[in-house]
Amino acid sequence: MISRRPDVLYRLHEDTKDSFKYRERVFPPYGRHQLFQILKQRAEMALYPGAVDDDVLYRIAEKAEPVGSARYAIDLLAESASLAEK
Repeated sequence: MISRRPDVLYRLHEDTKDSFKYRERVFPPYGRHQLFQILKQRAEMALYPGAVDDDVLYRIAEKAEPVGSARYAIDLLAESASLAEK
């Protein structure tokens, strides 16, 4: 099971927890620089060359930093690209 909530296993019934063979891994949230790097890579793969500059990617990374989620940052990039296309 993968969850962003570390307490999820503690909420399960004991019988259910017994059937899990798991290792707990905690993934810290992504920081601004990491999010920027992820966004830059995704923009290079998904958008036309020069469609977005680094300043825009950095601003999106800043907006996504409090959440710490690459998925959220990529969604913001996709929504921004969609709006810019119109």
